[in-house]
Amino acid sequence: MAEADMLKDLNEASELLGTLASGEKLRILMAFADGERSLAEIAEATGLSHRQIGRRLTPLRLSGDIVARRDRHSVTFRIRNETVQKLIDLIKSEMSPLS
Repeated sequence: MAEADMLKDLNEASELLGTLASGEKLRILMAFADGERSLAEIAEATGLSHRQIGRRLTPLRLSGDIVARRDRHSVTFRIRNETVQKLIDLIKSEMSPLS
Protein backbone atom coordinates (compact mmCIF):
# COMPACT_ATOMS: atom_id res chain seq x y z
CA MET A 1 0.00 0.00 0.00
CA ALA A 2 1.35 3.40 -0.94
CA GLU A 3 2.10 5.78 1.91
CA ALA A 4 -0.42 8.32 0.62
CA ASP A 5 -3.16 5.65 0.58
CA MET A 6 -2.22 4.50 4.07
CA LEU A 7 -2.37 8.07 5.40
CA LYS A 8 -5.78 8.55 3.78
CA ASP A 9 -7.06 5.32 5.35
CA LEU A 10 -5.67 6.29 8.76
CA ASN A 11 -7.28 9.71 8.56
CA GLU A 12 -10.63 8.14 7.65
CA ALA A 13 -10.33 5.67 10.53
CA SER A 14 -9.45 8.47 12.94
CA GLU A 15 -12.45 10.50 11.78
CA LEU A 16 -14.80 7.52 12.20
CA LEU A 17 -13.48 6.66 15.65
CA GLY A 18 -13.85 10.31 16.67
CA THR A 19 -17.46 10.26 15.49
CA LEU A 20 -18.14 7.13 17.56
CA ALA A 21 -16.30 8.42 20.66
CA SER A 22 -19.39 8.83 22.82
CA GLY A 23 -20.90 6.37 25.25
CA GLU A 24 -24.41 7.48 24.30
CA LYS A 25 -23.75 7.05 20.57
CA LEU A 26 -22.39 3.57 21.18
CA ARG A 27 -25.42 2.65 23.32
CA ILE A 28 -27.73 3.86 20.57
CA LEU A 29 -25.83 2.00 17.83
CA MET A 30 -25.83 -1.16 19.90
CA ALA A 31 -29.62 -0.88 20.19
CA PHE A 32 -29.98 -1.37 16.45
CA ALA A 33 -26.80 -3.29 15.64
CA ASP A 34 -28.79 -6.47 15.01
CA GLY A 35 -31.10 -4.83 12.50
CA GLU A 36 -33.36 -1.94 11.75
CA ARG A 37 -35.10 -0.42 14.78
CA SER A 38 -37.63 2.33 15.22
CA LEU A 39 -36.86 5.47 17.17
CA ALA A 40 -39.30 4.30 19.86
CA GLU A 41 -37.52 0.94 20.16
CA ILE A 42 -34.14 2.65 20.45
CA ALA A 43 -35.51 5.02 23.11
CA GLU A 44 -36.89 2.09 25.09
CA ALA A 45 -33.63 0.13 24.85
CA THR A 46 -31.41 3.07 25.83
CA GLY A 47 -33.59 5.13 28.16
CA LEU A 48 -32.79 8.23 26.08
CA SER A 49 -35.33 10.69 24.71
CA HIS A 50 -36.11 10.93 21.01
CA ARG A 51 -34.40 14.34 20.97
CA GLN A 52 -31.21 12.94 22.58
CA ILE A 53 -31.13 10.08 20.10
CA GLY A 54 -31.64 12.40 17.14
CA ARG A 55 -28.82 14.70 18.26
CA ARG A 56 -26.39 11.79 18.67
CA LEU A 57 -27.28 10.18 15.34
CA THR A 58 -27.24 13.31 13.16
CA PRO A 59 -23.45 13.22 12.50
CA LEU A 60 -23.62 9.51 11.63
CA ARG A 61 -26.57 10.10 9.32
CA LEU A 62 -24.86 13.03 7.59
CA SER A 63 -21.72 10.97 7.02
CA GLY A 64 -23.76 8.09 5.57
CA ASP A 65 -22.73 5.63 8.30
CA ILE A 66 -26.37 5.04 9.22
CA VAL A 67 -29.60 5.59 7.33
CA ALA A 68 -33.00 6.65 8.53
CA ARG A 69 -36.22 5.59 6.88
CA ARG A 70 -39.39 7.50 7.61
CA ASP A 71 -42.83 6.07 7.07
CA ARG A 72 -46.18 7.52 8.03
CA HIS A 73 -45.87 7.09 11.78
CA SER A 74 -42.27 6.34 12.67
CA VAL A 75 -38.60 6.62 11.80
CA THR A 76 -36.39 3.54 11.64
CA PHE A 77 -32.61 3.42 11.61
CA ARG A 78 -30.05 0.92 10.39
CA ILE A 79 -26.28 0.84 10.09
CA ARG A 80 -25.14 1.28 6.49
CA ASN A 81 -21.37 1.42 6.95
CA GLU A 82 -19.91 -2.09 7.16
CA THR A 83 -16.93 -0.84 9.20
CA VAL A 84 -19.26 0.72 11.81
CA GLN A 85 -21.18 -2.56 11.95
CA LYS A 86 -17.98 -4.54 12.51
CA LEU A 87 -16.82 -2.14 15.25
CA ILE A 88 -20.15 -2.37 17.07
CA ASP A 89 -20.14 -6.17 16.74
CA LEU A 90 -16.60 -6.27 18.16
CA ILE A 91 -17.53 -4.04 21.09
CA LYS A 92 -20.59 -6.19 21.82
CA SER A 93 -18.55 -9.39 21.70
CA GLU A 94 -15.92 -8.01 24.09
CA MET A 95 -18.36 -6.64 26.67
CA SER A 96 -19.17 -8.61 29.79
CA PRO A 97 -22.74 -9.85 29.88
CA LEU A 98 -24.88 -7.88 32.30
CA SER A 99 -25.73 -9.83 35.43
